Amino acid sequence: MSNADGSHRSTFEILPDELFYEIFEYLPINDLHSSFVNLNMRFDHIVRNLPIFWAVWTTKSDDKMISRLASCITHLEVLRGCRLDIHRFTKLRSMKISWASLEQCDQLRSSTLEHLDIDPSSQPGDEFCGRIFSLLEANAFPRLRSCRIRAPKPHSMPTGHLPTLRSLATETKDPAKLLAICPLLYHLRLVLKETLDQSPLPVPHLLLRHLEIVL
Repeated sequence: MSNADGSHRSTFEILPDELFYEIFEYLPINDLHSSFVNLNMRFDHIVRNLPIFWAVWTTKSDDKMISRLASCITHLEVLRGCRLDIHRFTKLRSMKISWASLEQCDQLRSSTLEHLDIDPSSQPGDEFCGRIFSLLEANAFPRLRSCRIRAPKPHSMPTGHLPTLRSLATETKDPAKLLAICPLLYHLRLVLKETLDQSPLPVPHLLLRHLEIVL
């Protein structure tokens, strides 16, 4: 409401910070960056302290924007080949990568990731999948709890344990070995597209509580 001279006209800025936090979680990163980053100290502080900040890295034109907001991003989807420089993303907890490369794989070491999703439609090679599993075995992802990735061929599987994984979605011909190397697994989703080397439940597992088999 306002009177004739507009002295009591409401403005966007009268809303409390808590409401802006709620609203901004639903806005695309491009809109946040172009409309509110560096607008003033208040809005800049709100954007950079969002508890959940989704970003999609699609083209080279996004590079500057991603670089400027890297320290704010909690969930990142990478749709292009690029150098991640993962240490810039200090709040990053979840990442999805399409058309992943070995260079990107190595850049993920010692990250703060809790969930990693390697898009199976991009068909990462066996070398890439084997590298990820080797890094998991070496505890190179100390916080990683959930992962979606196509498992490497049985002969490329790690021989030790994957010490952090609690949830895994994967495609494999050897579920027995997969269960054996993931002793703390709680949830397993198996996508079976080829003839199995053996039955899908060949060994007992003490902690597994949720099993999905997709044909």
